[in-house]
Amino acid sequence: MAMYCHAPDVGHLRSVTSTFQELLEIPSPEHAFIVQRDDRHVIDVLYSQRDVKRGVRQQYRTSVPVSGGAFAASDNVSDIVMYSPSPSGRFLAVLRSVGGQIVLEVQQGTQSIASIPTAGKHGALYTDARFGVLNWSPDEEALVYIAEKNAPVFASFYDDGAAIDDKGRQFEYREDWGEKFENKHCARMFVCRWRQGEIQEVNAGMSDEASFGQALFTADGSALVFTVWTEGPKKLGLTLNFNRPCGIYLTELANSSTSRILSEPTVDWMAHQPRLSPDGSKVFYISSGPVLGHDFCVQLRSCSLAGSHHRTVVDIVSLPQSFTDFPGLFTQVLPRNPWLSRGKYFVTHSVWRASQAIVLVDVESGRLNRIDPDAGEHTKANNWRVLDAGCDSDGDIIVCAKSTLTSPSTLFTSRFNGESWTFSALERLQERVSATEMKLSQITATVLHLSDPNDPSIPFEAILLEPPSSNKNQPTPLVLDIHGGPHYAFFGVFEPYQLLLVLENYALLLVNYRGSIGLGQKCIESIWGKIGPQPSRDCDLAVEAAMQVGRNIDSAHVAVIGFSTGGMIAAQQICDRPDRYKAAILKNPNINGATLIASCDMPDWCWGECIGSDQQFPMTADHCRDMFLASPMAYVEKVRCPVMFLLGGADRRIPASQALQFRHHLRVQGIPTRTLFYPDDHHGLDTVATECDAWINVALWIRYWFKVDPTAPIQSAL
Repeated sequence: MAMYCHAPDVGHLRSVTSTFQELLEIPSPEHAFIVQRDDRHVIDVLYSQRDVKRGVRQQYRTSVPVSGGAFAASDNVSDIVMYSPSPSGRFLAVLRSVGGQIVLEVQQGTQSIASIPTAGKHGALYTDARFGVLNWSPDEEALVYIAEKNAPVFASFYDDGAAIDDKGRQFEYREDWGEKFENKHCARMFVCRWRQGEIQEVNAGMSDEASFGQALFTADGSALVFTVWTEGPKKLGLTLNFNRPCGIYLTELANSSTSRILSEPTVDWMAHQPRLSPDGSKVFYISSGPVLGHDFCVQLRSCSLAGSHHRTVVDIVSLPQSFTDFPGLFTQVLPRNPWLSRGKYFVTHSVWRASQAIVLVDVESGRLNRIDPDAGEHTKANNWRVLDAGCDSDGDIIVCAKSTLTSPSTLFTSRFNGESWTFSALERLQERVSATEMKLSQITATVLHLSDPNDPSIPFEAILLEPPSSNKNQPTPLVLDIHGGPHYAFFGVFEPYQLLLVLENYALLLVNYRGSIGLGQKCIESIWGKIGPQPSRDCDLAVEAAMQVGRNIDSAHVAVIGFSTGGMIAAQQICDRPDRYKAAILKNPNINGATLIASCDMPDWCWGECIGSDQQFPMTADHCRDMFLASPMAYVEKVRCPVMFLLGGADRRIPASQALQFRHHLRVQGIPTRTLFYPDDHHGLDTVATECDAWINVALWIRYWFKVDPTAPIQSAL
């Protein structure tokens, strides 16, 4: 069998790298705040932009009037870790990295009026969406944020100056929260009274086995409302795993050594993302009972500050009956401020089939409406994100961002005109539109509505992207892209790597197989215990549909890409359909559930997805067998196509050993492989330098094997 020869054509390589750089360096709005400055309201925006040459992400802060117009000059704020305007807009709180140390700074206008070093007060900051916050007190005298509690200092048996209880404990094992939370064991709230320069840890009377996050002040500033995660026999990975027990608590600052639970433990097995009603009397939050999957349909619930009068505002949806029916609430991160009309309405975004929609909830009646301009449209994939909400002299306003699979994220404002919500696009931060970006408008995207004839009760979807050059006379190769999870979805997110492949003149098929979010809770549950056969069957059906719907799709030239669980499904595809694929790319794939369970930060995934069980102990030989048989490792001898592996050396979610075991068996069989190993990257392989290297190599790999007969003698070059 032919081996891969990495000798790319110079002209083609120059074109690929230039195209990918233009796609990667399109700026994207990450956060936005509606703030008052003098006598007008503006939108304070934080943009993120990759710098390909330097291999870093840059951050730029700018502002634009709520009414529209040109953006103010932007400032490079890449040294800022987090920032937050005060409620009045008078002050700005900034957590800034200075010489490797974090400093909390308060600014007024362009002047820094307070600078409080945090060294020695605590460990690393939590800046992620799961734990991290930087919130003001209502009187603007204090701030709360989340950081790692200082670790205890232990000593050797031979340290004469150490306390007897501290000796011999230097090397005690401490579990952390897994992938992307390395060395983070105990998250705590810290309150900074910035005028006094004081920082106080708030432990709420809980042991070090509890971690805190998502803290905010009550309306009178006397207490904190926050989320608490507790560990069981094992700390399970938190990144993108939302099925972890947690609850909403309150602690009075005057007596912060005690706390009380607000959420309802018998109902709210998982309760997080607290938001106070504008009058301060109620807490609204996301809730769910115990589930096997890592993401799922959630409830929006509320309770009083006394922890009573619990109520379900938006309930779980089992299965929508039509394309326009609400499929359930699929979001795990709520907007910073979700309130409109003085607390009458709650606005958020939620995955809705192949899109992410903006939904408006009447909190008294529970009535929910989709209000974005794409409501009722089920043939497109759009991604709407609510960034902030508020009001000015003209009434309610929503600040949001929209992207599609072929257009980058653009800021919008929305207002109610008495009959409906009108959306107005703001000017682009980057006025110049590159030649590559202009080509994107010529890409066609078609949403395919599918079902398994053997089990049509649960539908699923796929999205077919076809390049501008597609025509009936020129066959178009097909690349199947399978998302991870399995409880995730393709829903209109602008992905440079996908567009690079389409601009390479490949059709790209994105499959939201059964088990994906946005299609009701029953769809989520349908995959439990069926992680091998069911999604592979759905991919088969999607490929067959694309062959019929697409403009002359070339059935002789098909490749497959899969990330994480998508890599597992892709590996299953090349086992199940060995003659279909010319090439495969597996990005940090889980390959063998029987061995993954002992080495990953989410062993419950192996129980739930592989064998449909919530059991975690005891583990028997039968369990190992069932997990193995649900995995592509059991069928590796069937593989015939060349396989590329993209692996992260710092991956705690799915260690590289999973893929390397598969790779070894393929090489024994004489299957061509190529392995790219990024020693410092985590599961997502999302550092700029890695993105650039990995996806350009993927484009070259696919191009090579689409041009080469793998059964022929070794070829010399592209």
